[in-house]
Amino acid sequence: MAIVLLFSGLRIGEAAFTKKDFDAERGILHIDKGLQYHDLKVSEFYFDETKAINADRDVALPKVACDAILRTIQRSEEFDRYAIENPCEAFTFSESVFRTEYGSPITSHSFREVLTRVETDLIKNCEERYGFKPTKHVTPHSFRHIHITYLQSEGMKVAIKEIMERIGHANYETTMLYTHSQGISQNQTVKALDKFIDRNNFRFEALKSWSSKYSKILNDEIENNLDSKMIEFSLDDFRDKLGLKSTYTPRHITANIIPKLKKEISKYYKSFDISYLREGKQKVVGYRLTW
Repeated sequence: MAIVLLFSGLRIGEAAFTKKDFDAERGILHIDKGLQYHDLKVSEFYFDETKAINADRDVALPKVACDAILRTIQRSEEFDRYAIENPCEAFTFSESVFRTEYGSPITSHSFREVLTRVETDLIKNCEERYGFKPTKHVTPHSFRHIHITYLQSEGMKVAIKEIMERIGHANYETTMLYTHSQGISQNQTVKALDKFIDRNNFRFEALKSWSSKYSKILNDEIENNLDSKMIEFSLDDFRDKLGLKSTYTPRHITANIIPKLKKEISKYYKSFDISYLREGKQKVVGYRLTW
């Protein structure tokens, strides 16, 4: 969601858009509504028409934002299938693309909670990890502010009229100064955003989700040995790596752990497999991971 906010300039209520609002082929996001959630229970959330005069609009997105939306749509569909198979009273089905772990649309409050957790972690660890101290307090609106500020910065060559219509400026007098450009290509804006990505050497990758802690452990091991395409573990090393007791037998591993590992890790590494290292025909003495 942060990627889409940063590269679209959307208001947080507009970021509750649905799959139908996104034209993946053209890379266009159609904005014609906002989520109403203030002082409401989740079951009472509803969409209403946009309030500002110039808020209904089509927003052209760079590829990284389009990819982020497509990844989220896929995960949301998997999310719903899991919820159907494993019913939970706290879960809410929603049309919105960006949702919380309980299925409801992400609001300013829930997104702010995420940002607070990230900020707390950065205050504690940023200097050690990245070599500098964080100095900015980030809010949900910060992404919109950064988007506008960058497009207005020197050398971007994005017309003020294009910026105002892109962000759905609410000021009638300002909007009327720059009329009749709706529908004109936003090529300069998308080029400027692509330049921002290239200049800062950003890499955006799909977040991986795991229902099993063992999948996360082995995925980290794969990423640390990505080019080798294979890792071998003795039985004891495999148990140690996963934090299993020495009494956990190969039979238990085969029945309870390996099926989940194969199912989850193969989502990200299509050729992933776990085979057995044997002593003789029967005794399992280790495991070979390939991807």
